[in-house]
Amino acid sequence: IVAQHRRVNLEQVVHAPYSKEQLQRYIRFAKTIQPKITPEAGALLVDCYKTLRQNDVTSGGRSAYRITVRQLESLIRLSEALARVHLDPFVRPKYVQEAARLLRKSILHVDSEDVVLVDDDDEQHDGMSGETLNGSPSEGIHSGGRPVGDSDETILRGETDTTAQDGNDEPAGNLGGSSDLGSREQMKITYADYRHFSNRVVLFLRSREEQRQSLRGSALSRKDIVRYLLEYMEGSGSHFESEASLRQEAKRLRLVVNRMVKKDRILIELPNQDSSLPKDDRLVAVHPNYVLS
Repeated sequence: IVAQHRRVNLEQVVHAPYSKEQLQRYIRFAKTIQPKITPEAGALLVDCYKTLRQNDVTSGGRSAYRITVRQLESLIRLSEALARVHLDPFVRPKYVQEAARLLRKSILHVDSEDVVLVDDDDEQHDGMSGETLNGSPSEGIHSGGRPVGDSDETILRGETDTTAQDGNDEPAGNLGGSSDLGSREQMKITYADYRHFSNRVVLFLRSREEQRQSLRGSALSRKDIVRYLLEYMEGSGSHFESEASLRQEAKRLRLVVNRMVKKDRILIELPNQDSSLPKDDRLVAVHPNYVLS
């Protein structure tokens, strides 16, 4: 070891099969090779890039950076470099496979904390300043309304709920328990699930906007968005064991939509709506500046 660091009789100690001059000639010659991508390797490059993109989406955005065209360029350069190492004038599928393996190993994944879903009053006390998922500071704009849980049943029925007849503001069918802030239960959802549902809503509303060529024409109420998500879940194979579990899921999805409006500003309420409309009946649309990631 000491001899290696002192560079004394290095070739005899290491028993190198090649001399330094031979390695230098090999490297100089390898640099002159301009490998051509074969059709098979080109098709495999496309497949590998598609797989990386799909994994990036389905992982819920947990990679340290996004998979973009830059990673495709890296994949091509690595494949060409491997061909040069083998003094091969062609980029073959086996080089692409190794390049894809190296690129996957280089992608760091980070864990994201669960998203806490709270009602309007909780958000007001929870500090609406800070960064949103869309990269802009949240402003804490409230659209008014009712405590969490007051419209789960009406969402399932497809009609507007009514308040109690005793003159107070507490809805008669409140499923959220006490309106006391300290006793109100907070719900959590994984970051991946939140991104999945929010992206699904954005894609759905954007498709409506393309069809109707109008932002207002594409808008839906929060109640209708929750109903769409429930139908999407059922169509995707999710089964609710009881009415209580269905109602609980409706409550969770409504809080997801609320966060998209209040916290992350992915959705915006349309202006010039009747102020007497219940919160869940007010029309919302995708923010024009929101970029789907």
